[in-house]
Amino acid sequence: MKKELLMLSLLMFLVVISGCVKQEKIEEGKLTKISQPFNVSQIDIYGDKIVFINKGLRYPSEHTNSDIFLYDITSGKTIQITSEISRQHKPKIHGNKIIWLDSRFVANQGSDNFYMYDLSVGKEEKLFQVGYFPGEYYFYNDNLFWLDLQGDGYWYVYNLKTKEKNRLPLNSVYWDVQGFYEYKIVGRYQKYQNDTFVQEIFVYDLSKNSTKFISIPTASGLSINEDKIVWTDSRNSPWHPEIILNPDIYMYDLSTEQETQITKQDTREFAKDIYGNIIVYNKNTLNVTGYIENDQLMIHDLSTGEDKVIISSRTWYENIYGNKIVWVSYEDEKLTLHIYTI
Repeated sequence: MKKELLMLSLLMFLVVISGCVKQEKIEEGKLTKISQPFNVSQIDIYGDKIVFINKGLRYPSEHTNSDIFLYDITSGKTIQITSEISRQHKPKIHGNKIIWLDSRFVANQGSDNFYMYDLSVGKEEKLFQVGYFPGEYYFYNDNLFWLDLQGDGYWYVYNLKTKEKNRLPLNSVYWDVQGFYEYKIVGRYQKYQNDTFVQEIFVYDLSKNSTKFISIPTASGLSINEDKIVWTDSRNSPWHPEIILNPDIYMYDLSTEQETQITKQDTREFAKDIYGNIIVYNKNTLNVTGYIENDQLMIHDLSTGEDKVIISSRTWYENIYGNKIVWVSYEDEKLTLHIYTI
């Protein structure tokens, strides 16, 4: 009986959800909505594959039962990766591997395990357990980077082949990690020095075991792709104790060590992601009562200097890979996956 249940569980990983997804042809310059029978959240993209979790329509909390799904842009099919009665969340994809946090088989409520699914062989594997409230993580090739909030508060790297763990010289007290590209980690370094709060951008390169500091104290929401770093900057914004009134977007090129202001508008711009010459960002305004209005998802093309509106809507989980921009926004009273092909 146990063997039959195990086989059934393994087969469920490869269940294709038929009749749930409207088949759409992905065309250049076209916005495509991928309808699912549930709220879509926590998306990530690599190549032509998008991973995400489902959130129930009645109880749309990410802290209840949720599963991992994969949408194949080429075939237009959705595949359910997990079906356990527990919480699987924060999925990420690179190459043929999907990694996520999973609450099954943990003795303490709030703890999670790292799990991995290999699409090339159709095999799931439990990696290791992390403590309460696991922090952010990222993986590239055979290296999994994660923040150990339950332990000493440092970032670690785990090799998927050798199973070895090594601590990085990045403590969450001073090193606010925000973006990754291959073996580069970017974020804000912040500490008190001579009774003064000091903050600047750092880039840690694991392949060289070196750290570069960039003296910019007003950066937040950093992303990196190749040698380009983009962020939201408050240097030109009037001071406010709770919100950034007029943020702009800036970029720093590591190869030339040059900083560039990307947006110079009276509206509020927030950097979300970068790939190649395309910067993805949100744009909005504040009304007289302080509420956000006129939400737009935008792109800025570094090669032409032009900005373009992708959609006029509130968006979440914005990502770009290659010529595909993905995000979720409300459509038909639920969070729906959207794809825009540049």
